[in-house]
Amino acid sequence: MKLYRLFGLFIAVLALSVWAFAGEDEHEGDLLLGYEGGVLTILSPEPLTQEPYWLTVNMEPTGLGFYVVDIGFDFAHGDHDHTISPLNGDEPMLKQVTIRQLFVSSELFGVVEGDDAPIFGIGTVGELTLMYDPDDPESVHKHVVFATSDFAPKLWQFQLVNGIAHDGTALGNSLVYTIKFNPVPEPASLAVLATGTGLLLLSRRRR
Repeated sequence: MKLYRLFGLFIAVLALSVWAFAGEDEHEGDLLLGYEGGVLTILSPEPLTQEPYWLTVNMEPTGLGFYVVDIGFDFAHGDHDHTISPLNGDEPMLKQVTIRQLFVSSELFGVVEGDDAPIFGIGTVGELTLMYDPDDPESVHKHVVFATSDFAPKLWQFQLVNGIAHDGTALGNSLVYTIKFNPVPEPASLAVLATGTGLLLLSRRRR
């Protein structure tokens, strides 16, 4: 467990350093959090609003031997559920919600922008709570940089829990959502892989 934490911290520092210079090239957009029928839900992007509630994203190479992608979380605005008192378009649907990790592949870690330690990954806290502050509306808009040094695809499953609507109504927990991370190799890595595969096939033929 300690090895995972040390590796996670290493990935976290590198990921944040790279992301600071990467601009928005690796940003996959925001997941808009809200509710429907008194139950927490994701209202956007579309792949997470319908079965199988699965989103696939590409992780870009950094040139330092690992891959990163930035995923944002934010509260939706406007009234999507008339079972709870209406709100105007400027008000967020939620006062509070916790993003709870249920499963994560090994060697995948998520770091909240501005922090120096991973919050998602094996051996981490595995929870991120967003609370609306009227004096700082942007405080609920968080970016999480996911990073890995492994080329194999990774999975991260999570659920929205402990939700409170804008009027104080307690909300039911959401369904389980899955994000699949596909590291995209650099051209040089593809060339090495192709060469290695070719040599392996050639050696088998000679046998």
